[in-house]
Amino acid sequence: MSCQCSYKYRVCTTFDCLSLQPSDLKVTIKGNVTVKADVKQLQDGTLEVCYTAPLTGEYRISLSVGSTAVPGSPFRIACQQPRACENNTQITESSVNGFANERYAVQLACHDQFGSPYVGKADIHADVLDGATVLFSADVLDLGGGRYEVAFTPEISGMYSLSISLDGHRALKGCPLSVRVRNDETCAVNCKLYGLGLTQGTAGQPIEFSIQGEAATENQLQLDLEACCSGYRIEKNLHFGIKQSI
Repeated sequence: MSCQCSYKYRVCTTFDCLSLQPSDLKVTIKGNVTVKADVKQLQDGTLEVCYTAPLTGEYRISLSVGSTAVPGSPFRIACQQPRACENNTQITESSVNGFANERYAVQLACHDQFGSPYVGKADIHADVLDGATVLFSADVLDLGGGRYEVAFTPEISGMYSLSISLDGHRALKGCPLSVRVRNDETCAVNCKLYGLGLTQGTAGQPIEFSIQGEAATENQLQLDLEACCSGYRIEKNLHFGIKQSI
């Protein structure tokens, strides 16, 4: 039998009493209040005792068959209030890399001291640090169902630490997280070119082709033409690329 339980949560314990019927087992549960217990027989013949402790505190469970106490009875149960546990709360989504001026976020799955999802309101604190110096607090968003998102937007590149704690002093397991923030730069090998202007053109007429790059801007783009005429101008920025008109 477990020596602890969570108040307001139903607790079920089984006993190997193959020759007994539920009516043969007498159950008395006392603590700050007297608690009603339900006894039922499972398919394998064992008896299951279920109860719900309405308050925190210590409860004493007495079990007997007739006038004979079940071995080990009475059992003492410490009933605790569920609370968010720093050792059981998990960081489910994170990355060691981020980009300057872009939102960086991690997600948490909050669990209580019993390992069950904590559905109450967890008091989560998150700070962004440079070494031991706290720069600013990160945003904490309640996603519901015991899940949270912690996010911040770094303005400059460098190494940051993200400290996440419960109640401001119970650091989560694995924290602080190290986050490397770098400037977002377009890599030439990741760019894609397409359009008829790459294979053919008509003298005296605009020749067009497109360059697709996730972070490409006009200032980052350099175009060199090897022909009897040269030069270029930016005609239009597309949603995910830049159209060139020669």
